[in-house]
Amino acid sequence: MKNIFLFIGMLALATACNQSSSAQSVEANEFKAKLESSENKILLDVRTPQEFNVSHIEGAININIYDRNFEGQIQELDKNKTVFVYCKSGGRSGEATKTLQKNGFEVYDLNGGLLKWQSNGLEVERGKTKPPVPTYSLDQYSELIDTSGLVLVDFMAEWCGPCKQMAPSIAELKKEYAEGLTVLKIDVDKNQSLSQYFQINSIPLVKVYNDGKLVHDQVGYHSKEQLLEVLKPYL
Repeated sequence: MKNIFLFIGMLALATACNQSSSAQSVEANEFKAKLESSENKILLDVRTPQEFNVSHIEGAININIYDRNFEGQIQELDKNKTVFVYCKSGGRSGEATKTLQKNGFEVYDLNGGLLKWQSNGLEVERGKTKPPVPTYSLDQYSELIDTSGLVLVDFMAEWCGPCKQMAPSIAELKKEYAEGLTVLKIDVDKNQSLSQYFQINSIPLVKVYNDGKLVHDQVGYHSKEQLLEVLKPYL
């Protein structure tokens, strides 16, 4: 009897292994090469429709990972096709990859997302939705930096959780040091030429300039105390 149960357990394990799918996180250029060489593929953008309509990789379909029926929509895709999935910076596509893999798909996840894709100089297709102002050209950005004394530049996006957490601290500093500090918020979705120029592939990104000279350049969440520590020598 023990042998029978052992055999059943081994058979179940073998079946589970056969049903598992592979998933790989790959860099932008490799992602592009594999995408172009694959004949049986689905290019999947899991951002919001609003983000997708601003810009996306040519040939992509859009299924919003925030949609309550996301997994149901995933299950309708052809499992014989390899899925190439991406989002803006890689977080959402990582979550989508788990769902896709669970449902039996072979998956390639774009490491660093669309930010990394564009920072590598790879093209995107512009959607019908135009990003609203404010937008800045490189010349406008440079002029603001050169003429505004002490400048804190916050590269952010509306969908970015750490950016939202940091926003109140930046707003407080802007109010407290209104006479000596200029705060420039740059939405990477609305200022893609600047994002590409600075090769931004992760946000939030804080840059601090003093009299046109870059004195701080760091990715990641900054507390108010950390920001103030950077700014104090120049206030």
